Amino acid sequence: MKYGINLSMNTQFRKAFLALFCAFSALFLAASAESQVVPLSFRTRVDGASYIRANPFSKANRFGFAWDPFLKNAVISGPGGRIKCHLGSEYALLGRRVVRLESKTRIFNDQFLIPLSAAPFLEGLSAPPPAVIAPSAAAVPAMAHRIQRVVVDAGHGGRDYGAISPGGTAEKKIVLDIARAVAKELEKQGIEAILTRKSDVFIPLRRRSEIANKKEADLFVSIHANASRSRSLKGFEVYTLSEATDDAALALERAENASLGFERNFFDRSNTSLKAIVWDLRETENRRASIRAAERIVTSVDRSVAISEKRLRSANFYVLRWAECPAVLVETGYLTQRGDEKKLKSFTYRQDLAKAITGGLMGYIKEFNDTDGFTQ
Repeated sequence: MKYGINLSMNTQFRKAFLALFCAFSALFLAASAESQVVPLSFRTRVDGASYIRANPFSKANRFGFAWDPFLKNAVISGPGGRIKCHLGSEYALLGRRVVRLESKTRIFNDQFLIPLSAAPFLEGLSAPPPAVIAPSAAAVPAMAHRIQRVVVDAGHGGRDYGAISPGGTAEKKIVLDIARAVAKELEKQGIEAILTRKSDVFIPLRRRSEIANKKEADLFVSIHANASRSRSLKGFEVYTLSEATDDAALALERAENASLGFERNFFDRSNTSLKAIVWDLRETENRRASIRAAERIVTSVDRSVAISEKRLRSANFYVLRWAECPAVLVETGYLTQRGDEKKLKSFTYRQDLAKAITGGLMGYIKEFNDTDGFTQ
């Protein structure tokens, strides 16, 4: 009996020893792998945790390193992809995949530090993407980024009339006509254009951005017509995503988001879910690209169409917030201003406006494609 107890204890000891041995072996192998990827010269320890000094490591490996002090995002990019980190977060965006690091990123001694556990992901940036074999013998230059698909969203529709002029002109009809024309012009230029609605039907705000995401759109353009209590306010405006910057923008944001209902709770910036973190990580590049697209549209319309005023603005529109690609919202004019209403009721003017909007989009697309996603 005594012998049996000792045998049992010995067996338990061996099992415990084996478990500890495996654990230490795994840690040793992981540390060895990390040391191969990240030499000691690029590593540092802060508060007992191991980090990689992102900037010098990127420079030594000929990776691109970009830091956005406004959004506090850092992006490291290489032939095999890119990883995006947000200061103070343990989550990172590896392509479209979210990965969790062992600790949070931080800044120490003016250096952006990434946890050493990110080493395997950084190693993957060195690997070039899989080659695409062309049917001919001639070499075809690879292109990492190319805009091929644009979702065009005609605002409102169905039971949602949008803005209504004193004369009874409904926004939903005006913008559908312009959106159709923009989509047609894009197709002529070889760009696939997808309309969120092709007729007078109601599409929830959530569904509009979902269409863009499911279709993996490269760009999202929402077409609207404006309204204001001031009959003197007029002109053409293009909005990009941001918090509302003034009272007029805030009023418009509330009007456009009025049909959210329960979705407002999900949309609130206080949401700290993983999805909200992902949006923060993606926002940097999308926001920059959106601003470029907006600038191109405003310039093209100003050159091609007789508009009274033009403005670039920003607001926290739902459809812009939840589109997983660069997105702009175009306000074609103010239906509450007689001059703008008269123009927007003209079929010829709407066609000219659609061509001008498309001209701006194509200018943006060409710039994006020529610079390989603004990386040159």
